[in-house]
Amino acid sequence: MPITHIIYLTPFFADSHATHIEAVLILKAPNIKAGKALWEYETIFGNVPSYKYEGNLVASDRSGPLPIIRRQDDKDPTVEQWRASRDTDGDVTLTLHARPRDVDINTPTGPRSDLRCDQGGLIGGVRSFLPRPDGSDTYRFVVEWDLSNAPGGTRAVWSYGEGPEPVVKEGPIGMLWNTVLMVGPINSSPPAFAQGSERECSTYWFGTLPPYLDAVKDFPRELFVCAAPFFEAEHDNYSVFVRKVVRGFGGTSFEASYVLEYSEDAASKSDCVLVNLLTHEMVHTWAFIGGEEDGSQNSWFLEGIAQFYALYLPVRFGLRGVDYFIETLNGFLSAYYTNPKINISMDEAESTFYADFYAESISYMRGFVYLLVQDALLTDSRPPTDARGNALDTIVLDFARRQRRGEVVTSKDWLEALYPWVGKERADTEYRNMLAGETIDLSGIATSLTTLGMPLKLERVEQEIFEVGFDPLTMNSRVVTGLRAGSRAELAGLQNGDKLIKTSSVWECRDRMDKNFSFVVERDGERVHREFWPRSFQTASSFQCTLDV
Repeated sequence: MPITHIIYLTPFFADSHATHIEAVLILKAPNIKAGKALWEYETIFGNVPSYKYEGNLVASDRSGPLPIIRRQDDKDPTVEQWRASRDTDGDVTLTLHARPRDVDINTPTGPRSDLRCDQGGLIGGVRSFLPRPDGSDTYRFVVEWDLSNAPGGTRAVWSYGEGPEPVVKEGPIGMLWNTVLMVGPINSSPPAFAQGSERECSTYWFGTLPPYLDAVKDFPRELFVCAAPFFEAEHDNYSVFVRKVVRGFGGTSFEASYVLEYSEDAASKSDCVLVNLLTHEMVHTWAFIGGEEDGSQNSWFLEGIAQFYALYLPVRFGLRGVDYFIETLNGFLSAYYTNPKINISMDEAESTFYADFYAESISYMRGFVYLLVQDALLTDSRPPTDARGNALDTIVLDFARRQRRGEVVTSKDWLEALYPWVGKERADTEYRNMLAGETIDLSGIATSLTTLGMPLKLERVEQEIFEVGFDPLTMNSRVVTGLRAGSRAELAGLQNGDKLIKTSSVWECRDRMDKNFSFVVERDGERVHREFWPRSFQTASSFQCTLDV
C-alpha cells in the first residue's frame, strides 16, 4: 500500500496580493524510528537557492510535539535531512510558512524553480520550498487548497490539475517534489481546466501576456494532443506556467509541466524561437535517460534529444513548415560549430554549466548534432518501414516504456540499442569522441534530412566564432569586466566599469548569425546606447541547411 502524503496549502494576501503560503504536510502513519529521516529538503537546485527555514522545526503526531532534527545528508551536501527525534506515533503533521524569493536585476538566471511573486500571485516549484518524503516508496499524494480567505477570482493550480478541491496522484516522490504550484489572479487557455479529462493541456499566466507570447499560448495544447500519443502517454494532463520576471527569458521542465519566463524589457521573440522552446521543454517529460553512478547527468542525451524533437515534431505533426525546420536547424548548427568552447569535454561542460557562459549550450548543441548523426546511421542501416518517422523513434519510445515501468535506463542502454545497427566499434568510438569534445563532422547525413519528405541539403560554410567580447558574468553583476582588447565589443565603445542598464538577449545572438547585441550603459553620469555583432574576426567550419531545388 502506498503511503499517503497530504499537502494542505493556504495562500495569504495583503492588498489583494499574495504574500506567502502556509503548507500543512501530513504523512499518514509513516512509522519512522528515532533518528531516521521523515523528509529531505533540497537547499539549492542548480544555482537557485531554496527557501531558508530559520530556527527549529516541530512536527506533531498522536503523542504530541515531535521536534525535527536537521542534518546535512552524508552523500549530498545540497540536501538536508529532517529526522524524527523519537519514534513516530500515527500520522505526522508539519506546518511550514514559505515566502517568495527576493530578486532584482542582478539575480542570475537559472532553473525556474524558486517561489516568486508575479502580478499579485505566487508561482514556484515545490522543490524550492517544500520537503520531499524520504525514500523510494510509492506515495499517494493529495494536494488541496484553502481559498476561503482569498480575494474573489483567486485560482490555484498544481502541475496535475486545478484546485481548490483535492487533486490526487500516485507515484514516486518526483510526482510531488518536481512539480509547480501557482496561486492568485490566474488567467488560462482554455479558460477552465477540464477536471478528469483524458488528455488536457492548459497554459496559465498572470496579468496580460505580451503579444508575441499571446500568439502562441495555444500552441502547447496543439502540440500536446499530438505528442502525448506519439510518446504513448495516453492519459496524461499537462500544464504550462508562464511567469514574468525582472530579467531573463527561457524555460524549465518539471513533471507534467514546465515554466516559461519572460521579462518586461525582453525583445519580441520570433515564432520559431518560441515554438522551439515550447517543444523542447515538453519533450523532456517523455524522452530522457538517467544519470550515471559516477555523477554524470547524461545531459548530452537529455538536452540533445529535446533539441532533436523540437526540430522535427512541429513539422511532422503539421504545426509548422519547412521554413521553421531550416531556421531552427541552422540556428542549432551555428550555435554548435561557432562555440569557442566546442572542444571541451562533456564532464567539464556539466561541471561548469552555471559558471561558464559558453559551456552552458554544449550539452544542448553537441548532443543534438551527435544524435543527428546517429539517426542518419540508423536510417541507412535499418530496413525501411512504412511511416517509421525518425530512426531514433524506436529507441526513444522503448526507453520511455521501460522507465514508465520503473527501470533505470542509462548510456549503457543507449549504446546497446545502437550496436545491432551501427556496430559496436563505431558506436563506442563516436560516443567516446562526443564525450571528449571532438568536433562532429556532418558530411554525408543527408539521408536523415529526407525523412520529412523535404528536398534538403547540408552545405559546409565558414562562420564567425561567437564572442561576447567581455566577461559574460557581467550580465549578472551589471558592471562590465574582462573586456577583450580588439573585440567588436571594444570597437563598439564598451568599456570596463560601464554600468549595464539594459541589454538585448546575448543568448539569442548565439543561435542567430544575423543578430546584433545591443546595450545601454551608464558612464560618468550619462547613458550611452550602442550595438555590435558578437562575433570574432576568426571563423570556424560549420554547416547550414538549404532547400535542394
